[in-house]
Amino acid sequence: MSRQSNQETRWLKPLLAVVGVLLLLFIGVKISTVIWEKYMDPDRTSSAEGGIDYPTLPIITMNSEAETGGTKGTSENPGQDTTNVPDTTEDGSGKVLDTEYTGELQVDYTRMPGKYILTNADFNIPTFKSPYDANGDGIDDQTQFVQGAKEFLAQNPQYKSSSYYKGGYPTADAEGVIYGVCTDVIAFAFKAAGYDLKALIDADITAHPEWYPYAQENFDANMNFRRVRNQYCFFMQHAQSLTIDPYDTKEWQPGDIVVTGDIAASKAHICMVSTRRAEDGVAYVLQLATTGQTLFEEDYLTTCQVNKPIIAHFRYNGFNGE
Repeated sequence: MSRQSNQETRWLKPLLAVVGVLLLLFIGVKISTVIWEKYMDPDRTSSAEGGIDYPTLPIITMNSEAETGGTKGTSENPGQDTTNVPDTTEDGSGKVLDTEYTGELQVDYTRMPGKYILTNADFNIPTFKSPYDANGDGIDDQTQFVQGAKEFLAQNPQYKSSSYYKGGYPTADAEGVIYGVCTDVIAFAFKAAGYDLKALIDADITAHPEWYPYAQENFDANMNFRRVRNQYCFFMQHAQSLTIDPYDTKEWQPGDIVVTGDIAASKAHICMVSTRRAEDGVAYVLQLATTGQTLFEEDYLTTCQVNKPIIAHFRYNGFNGE
């Protein structure tokens, strides 16, 4: 009886072995797929690693016309050109529908984008205008910081941490591609407003080396101003420090500067507050954050708290090396 029973159940062991192997293969494939899509796929989209090729958001300037679709600026309204704003549709709410996002964004790094393009006006938040106009073009610094950042990002720069340029500021290669890093958004924003951030930081490091504890580690005049650590130290001395609570919404203004992450560990990121806000009023940022990026205006200030919490929020006070 025992021999017959063994013969009847003899096939169970190889069957269980096959099932076990198949199960392990299935788990391995699933894990590999998740790792590839989340961390290794070169075609993933910006810091919102969704792998979907979303177009860059339109340039939305801070005047009331631009916030509702807008028209091209005139000589009486310099810098308020909203030509790049796409066609918008109204649904009776009086708000502008966001036509840039199509489909669902399946990511865990940024929040789902809102249905509408919302700005300060939608939350009755007065827009801050700087008392300074460094280049004397009639546009205040704060407004022009945002315009300069958007003009740089409109060139679709590609993130490359090893990018190096003699003279400091990134330029397009033979194929017309600009490679850069997060600090370049700030540098070009300041350049548009009439500030040479390279010259300012270089002079500050020379005059006050005690303010820049990390500047001597990899000293290079073409790179110093492009390091988050050094920009952070510069703004600590020459900018107003503000709240780091993203839900204190009225204190966040287009053109403000945000630093996230860990300065001491050289794992920090820098970006600029944009004109757009999420549906709860939290400000969007303009940033160059990762390879394969096509979306440069993002709802980032709350979700960054998981991996790179906000450590500083600055508003520049017009210091020009004097």
